Amino acid sequence: MLYQSFSGDAETGTATLGMSNTSVRDNGGVGMFLITNTDAEVAIENCKLLNAKGEALSADDYLVVCKNCNTDQRSWGTPGTNGGQVSVNATNQTLAGKLLAGESDSQITMTYGEGTDASGVTVDASGKGVVR
Repeated sequence: MLYQSFSGDAETGTATLGMSNTSVRDNGGVGMFLITNTDAEVAIENCKLLNAKGEALSADDYLVVCKNCNTDQRSWGTPGTNGGQVSVNATNQTLAGKLLAGESDSQITMTYGEGTDASGVTVDASGKGVVR
């Protein structure tokens, strides 16, 4: 999860996450990458992305979720203005899963570098934000 807290323990800015040559398992079931109330940059290279069952992400799983978590009893930010904005750069990846930009202030930008197969990536049409 990449987010901007309002508990006084974080400054405003862009959250960044870089991973290479590793395996990551989504045990939360929300999505491999959840972004709320912040701008974020994610760079992944040659990583195995696994769902809660320990299997490679599939079309049924969420790869990237940008949403307003204020409605989920977490109370981060101001309702209606705390979606997420993320740029994901994937290199040497086989990607699958859904992209969800939940609210109108949420945006997902995907960039596929050399050696990346994104044929398993789909956009969840229930989102109100922008997916590029």
